[in-house]
Order: sequence, then structure tokens, then C-alpha cells
Amino acid sequence: MAAAKSPRVLLVVAMLAVILAGGALRLVDLGADSFDRVEVDEINRTQAIRLPHDQVWRPVASLSTWVTAAVLEWGYGEATLRLPSAAAGTLTILAVWGLGAFSFGAEAGLYAAAAVAVAPLHVALSRRLGPDPWLTLFATLMVLT
Repeated sequence: MAAAKSPRVLLVVAMLAVILAGGALRLVDLGADSFDRVEVDEINRTQAIRLPHDQVWRPVASLSTWVTAAVLEWGYGEATLRLPSAAAGTLTILAVWGLGAFSFGAEAGLYAAAAVAVAPLHVALSRRLGPDPWLTLFATLMVLT
């Protein structure tokens, strides 16, 4: 009976390793680079939603702008502001695994998650402040449902 469960245990261990590796790729030197123009624009958009509560006009803002506004309460550091985007990118790996496992089986989900975990564009966008990692996460979750 234990021999029948070992492939499943190996898949779970491999999936945890993929998630940890993908998260590590997104967190290494997260605050090393200065903010670029797009990231500065995202920070500036938060000023509009951080106006006093008696303000009549409230702009419509994206989820990333609201998250950035909330994180600005913790500080203005590059790593601090980019951490939620890195978390969204890491959660996307888990969502891709779920989508692949649901559609094609656990092993295919593992391969898909591993591909996303090391995809250079996804890693780069997950390390930046902005809507891209959030859009990727919620689009994947939308397809999953």
C-alpha cells in the first residue's frame, strides 16, 4: 500500500520544490534595482487614492494600485513595494499547477508549473511593481474556474 502512494508523494515534494525555487527566483535581490518609470507611475497613482476622505472624487484604481497604496504604509523601499508582486507571481505557479493538474493530470501540472517558475519574462515581471503579476494570477485563476 505504501508503494502505491510513493509516486503521489514524489509529485507533492517536486511541486513544493518548484514553488520554493520559483519564489526564490522572484525574491533574490528584490530591492537591488531602482524604480523604473513604470514603477514610479504606479507609486504616483497611489497618491490619488490616498487623498483625504472628504474628497468627493475617488478615482477608479487597479488592484495593484490599491496594494501599492497599502504597502506604502510599511515604507518606501524597493523590496517592500515589490514584495506583493513577487508573491502574486509565486502564487501564479501554484495556480498553473492546479490548472494543468485539473486539465491534464498532476504530472503535466508539475511540468507546466516548472516552466512558469523559471520563465524569464514571468520572473522579470513578478519582480516589478505593477499590474502584470496580478493580471497573470487572476487570469490563470479565471481559466481554472
